[in-house]
Amino acid sequence: MKLRVPALAGVILAATLPLSATAPAHAASKCPRDYICGWPKPHMHGKKDQWFDQMSPGCYRPNTSRSVSNQGRSHVTFYNHAGCHGSHFTLKSHTHSNKTPWKVRAFRLPR
Repeated sequence: MKLRVPALAGVILAATLPLSATAPAHAASKCPRDYICGWPKPHMHGKKDQWFDQMSPGCYRPNTSRSVSNQGRSHVTFYNHAGCHGSHFTLKSHTHSNKTPWKVRAFRLPR
C-alpha cells in the first residue's frame, strides 16, 4: 500500500512534465528565432507567414491570422483592424497564441 502512493505520484508528475516542457519548444520550432509568424487557422495550421522582427517600428498589415507567434526580441501588439487600432493584445518575446480572440489584421512593432 505504501508503494502505490509514491508510484502513482511519480506517474502523475511524469505525465505532466512533457506537456509543459514541450509547449514553448513547439511554438519556437514552427516560427524561427527573431521572427513574428502568423497562420490563417488556429493551432498554427495553414500556410505560415513570417516577418523579421527588426523591421522599422510601425504598423504592418499581414495576411489575416488566427494564431500568432512572437519569437522576436521585443513585445508585439496585434490588432483586429488593419490600421493598428481597435481590440488588441500584446505578446512578449518568445510567446505565442494558438487561437487569437479574433482575426489578426495588423501588428505594431515598438519604437
